[in-house]
Amino acid sequence: MSTPLKTPRRKACNDSQKLKDILDAIRETQWSLSTFFHHLFRTQEEKPGQEPRVIERDAQHQQMLSALLNRSSKPQFGQLLDLIYKNAQIVGYRRGDNTVPPGPFTFSPDLSHTEVNHAYPAMTIWAVCLVSNLVRSEGEKMIQPDAGLHLRASVKPDSDRKREGQARQATWEAVDGFSMDKMQGITEMNAPVLWHITSTYVNPTYQNDSWVLIVRQKRRPQPLITTSAIMALTLGRSNRANLFALCQGIWLFSSKAAQTVYRVDSRFGLSVASSTVYTALSCMSEKQMENLQALLASDKPVLTVGDNVQTWAKQRDHRIGRESKMLKGYAGTIVEMQDVEEGAFDLQDLISRQSLQEHRDLSVDMILEDIDWSPQKNISAGDFAQTLIEMVPVLSIYKDEMEQWTKTVLTKTQIPKNRRSKIIPLATNSADEMHVQGMKQGLLDFFSTQMGIKEETLRNRCFIKSGDGKTFDQLLKLKKYLVSEKGDFELFRWLVPLLELWHTKWTDLSRVAHGHWGKDFPDDPSTLAFAANTTESPTPTDLRKVDFYDGAHIVNLTLDAHLVTIWEHHFHTKDLAAYFKAKKVAGTLPSFNNLLATA
Repeated sequence: MSTPLKTPRRKACNDSQKLKDILDAIRETQWSLSTFFHHLFRTQEEKPGQEPRVIERDAQHQQMLSALLNRSSKPQFGQLLDLIYKNAQIVGYRRGDNTVPPGPFTFSPDLSHTEVNHAYPAMTIWAVCLVSNLVRSEGEKMIQPDAGLHLRASVKPDSDRKREGQARQATWEAVDGFSMDKMQGITEMNAPVLWHITSTYVNPTYQNDSWVLIVRQKRRPQPLITTSAIMALTLGRSNRANLFALCQGIWLFSSKAAQTVYRVDSRFGLSVASSTVYTALSCMSEKQMENLQALLASDKPVLTVGDNVQTWAKQRDHRIGRESKMLKGYAGTIVEMQDVEEGAFDLQDLISRQSLQEHRDLSVDMILEDIDWSPQKNISAGDFAQTLIEMVPVLSIYKDEMEQWTKTVLTKTQIPKNRRSKIIPLATNSADEMHVQGMKQGLLDFFSTQMGIKEETLRNRCFIKSGDGKTFDQLLKLKKYLVSEKGDFELFRWLVPLLELWHTKWTDLSRVAHGHWGKDFPDDPSTLAFAANTTESPTPTDLRKVDFYDGAHIVNLTLDAHLVTIWEHHFHTKDLAAYFKAKKVAGTLPSFNNLLATA
């Protein structure tokens, strides 16, 4: 039986010999490398006067080309592109090449990569055009409603315009949810190419790591600059993608910016026009009023705080009928109450209890007996210990223990740490609370017009209205003057006046200052006047109504001084800092519990 002939084995060749064999084969076919690559990658055959014909590749051609493009073969295509670009930078221009301007190459939108001879400018132009197309498509994604940048100042009914009816209207919830981090996240998700380009422009060392940007500039964080620039570019492409600009305009309104600021920033794409801001705020207020009325319709208990507001309107352009005057108004705020027992604001129960007139039997002794005095000893000890720890540097090591002791021992009913009361501002009106008639007009505007509380919607509820001393007095007068009216609503029986706690503190502070100032004894260390002169603090112009912050400062400072004096007397020293420093060096520094017991 004859054996088949074996194909002779080819002699092994190195890479250089293999490359030479391939180049020789291309030359034998009378092709150039450009012709070879053209036929390797072309997808259509175009002939003059004929429709382009799709090229049908054989199996070997398709297999090897796919392996090149999807990295089934090595090296990967990205490495080949890098090698081609490096070689293009090395090879010089052909003599007489006038397809690009003479001198160092710079990109020009007038040049086409298909008409340039040299590979380096052709690849550069092609890459720029590719990136431009990618950025163009990213811009289209950024202006779509799904991107989350649409926030309409006003929305027309669906019957008028369906597209507007589907838009997201500006609300306080949408504005409160705005943040630059969210804007950056939207940009990185929908426009990663543009984000990379602008970040690289702002920071030459950008490596797609947020910490690199933050470390480079702390006072002017580069992600903020990049994000705001992209938001301005997006608004320039479509005025509907205005979330950033609208929130910027609302911030300008809150900071009382001049009209010129709106015009300039709107021109730059950083803000919307002032008219758009006013329209948005008006629609947001109307929506907030609807939400408020719906909240009260669900019998949610609320607290209303109000006070007068005023400003001096000085006329700069004097004409007939114009004069400077004081503009007065009444402002209010609603606070949602939490953890309220059911029936706590029952109007009929309140009226029945008031009819018993048990307040006639109320005395000072009853109030004192109702106070829990058991924590008073701990409170006094805490004041002594806290002053000593704050005034002596060596004892600062006990600050954490002092804070923990205050939370665990002194605190009786603590508000939950994560409690965040929801506050709803009411629209300011022009009522003057200094007059009873003005107070009534202001209250009816707040409760009836804005909150929707009327005779038919009262539903046996009462509402707390708090304010300062003048507001509290006017509320009592109003209820007294309306005693002849009929109906619980007209009688304002549903209104429960409340004097604000901060105002009672202010009144008590004025009482302390007036009783202990001692203006006739400025050299007496026990007087507040002595402390004010020693520390060069201002003297109140009216001791019956002192400035709260200045008065509280001098009272607390005087208290600390007296407490320090008591500690010095206890330890028989005139320098507590040196005394305790010596104790620390000697290793006999008293513990926190010992100091607290001494206090």
